[in-house]
Amino acid sequence: MRLIFVLFALFVAVKTNVAQINIVQKQQPHFVFTWDNDVLFHTDYYYSQGLFFRLSIASLDKNPINYLLLSFPNSTQSYSISVIQQMYTPLEIRDSVVRIDDRPYAGTLYIRSEKLSINNDKRIILRSSLDLGVRGQYSFAQYAQYYYHKIGHIVLPQGWQYQMSDLPVINYNLAAIKQIYYYHNSIEINALSEFRLGTMFTDFALGASTKFGLFDNVFSENKRNKIELSAELAASIRYVAYNGTMQGELKNNPNIHEIKRPYIETLVGSYSAIAAGRYRNFEIDFEWVFITPEFEMGKEHRYNRLSLCFYF
Repeated sequence: MRLIFVLFALFVAVKTNVAQINIVQKQQPHFVFTWDNDVLFHTDYYYSQGLFFRLSIASLDKNPINYLLLSFPNSTQSYSISVIQQMYTPLEIRDSVVRIDDRPYAGTLYIRSEKLSINNDKRIILRSSLDLGVRGQYSFAQYAQYYYHKIGHIVLPQGWQYQMSDLPVINYNLAAIKQIYYYHNSIEINALSEFRLGTMFTDFALGASTKFGLFDNVFSENKRNKIELSAELAASIRYVAYNGTMQGELKNNPNIHEIKRPYIETLVGSYSAIAAGRYRNFEIDFEWVFITPEFEMGKEHRYNRLSLCFYF
């Protein structure tokens, strides 16, 4: 029944927009700060927090990693670089012992080099990126969560000593978005797909989105609106081959605890609702994200995303 519901939501709802899929469609130079957290849902488990710092400027076209990234012919291109830290925890962070039937602690810290390619004629966006970093103690996720909880007078996590072992993060990501329908700066329907391959995530996702409000068409060179207001509904389904935030190394696993492959959910659905507003060079987006269980005996999870964008 859960699979039927996910498939139904995919075709009735609208776009893939979880943390790893979100596509910034602006080519104007900008800086974005994004904070993911589940605090507003009064939970503190699974994907507990994410911090994203993204910079897009013209001089990044000289980044040598760009030669490894794909683009459409006859397209306009922009480049960005991001620093990303993410942390994952079990259901109960008060426990100081390993919870064998729960998600393990895991932290990641990596740099993402990204190329955005827009083909206005075919109304397609291609995003290709390469992630380089580390999973484990050198992600400093345990310190970030500890001090965040200490400042906020929240219960302190007790099990980070059992986090997933150190492992290089090397991931290549491709995502494409196709505009299916657009009407007069007020309605937009898109289809999206994403493929990720690497030491942290190997999976494939399909999604769709519906956006409505007052906003410029990303495929048009005529930008008329100084103010943009929009709401968006989104859904996706992801086939998971490997998830390095729950599973150990690809061969030998020295971790104290991991979730073995038979207990990883192969199909994971996500749903989101987004409210966005822009005035001149400042934009703010707020998103509610819902994720179906990622492993056997796991729970559904919800978190919020706040993004602040400054255009130069």
